[in-house]
Amino acid sequence: IRIFFQRTTKTPEKKVSLVFSESENFYRPWSKEEWSSLTSDVDIHPGDRVKTSSSGLLVFRFFEGTEMRLAENTEVTFIRFDSSHDQGDHIVLELVYGKLWRRGKDPVLPASDLVINTQGQALRMNKAVVVDMSTGPETIRVLAGTATSNIIEKKSGTRIPVNKIDLRAGQELVLNGDPVPSAIREEYLQGEWYTWNREKEDRIGHVAVFFTVSEVPQTDLEILSEG
Repeated sequence: IRIFFQRTTKTPEKKVSLVFSESENFYRPWSKEEWSSLTSDVDIHPGDRVKTSSSGLLVFRFFEGTEMRLAENTEVTFIRFDSSHDQGDHIVLELVYGKLWRRGKDPVLPASDLVINTQGQALRMNKAVVVDMSTGPETIRVLAGTATSNIIEKKSGTRIPVNKIDLRAGQELVLNGDPVPSAIREEYLQGEWYTWNREKEDRIGHVAVFFTVSEVPQTDLEILSEG
C-alpha cells in the first residue's frame, strides 16, 4: 500500500509534514508509552517518535526544506526543530536504528544546522548535503556536500564528544574500532536503497553535486578496491 499526501493548505505551526507512506508504519507521541498506526494527519512535536514496519517506508519534509526518508525497520525520534530570523533554523533528530536518507539545501543563515544523533555520534550538517546513515554497525555515507561527525562516548551517563571527523562527498565512516573515513564501497552503490534514492535525487534536482568515483582520491580508491 502506497499513500501520497498532497496538502493544499499549510499551517504556520506545522514544521514537519508526512509526504509519503508505504505499508503500515507507527507513531508514538512524546506523552504516551503506546505506539499507534501512523496516519496522514499526524502532527509531529519534539519528543515524538516514528518507526517503519518490516515493509514500511516514510518520507518527511521539514519547514526549512530538508527531506528525510526512512527505510524499513527504522525508528527516529524528533528532538528539536526551531526557526529564528536571528539564530537560524535548528533541527535535531535521533536515529534509534535502521536507515535514514537526508537531503538539505544551503540554509538562509550560516548559524543554521541539522544534527542527527546515534548511540555513538552526532552528525552535524550546515550546508547543502545528501547523507545516508544506518546502524548495525553505525555508518555514515556522504553522497553530496560535506558533514561533520562528532564521535561520542558516554561517561557517567553523559554524552561527551571525543573526536571530530570532517567528511566530504564520496566518503563513508564506519564506527567499528578506530573510525577512519574511506571511499564509499561499490557494493553499496549497487544496492537497492541507494539506487532508489539516487533516482529520486536525479528526478527532483540535486541540492549539491554528487560525487563520482573519478573524484575520490587515489588512496581512497585503493581502500575501495581492497573491499
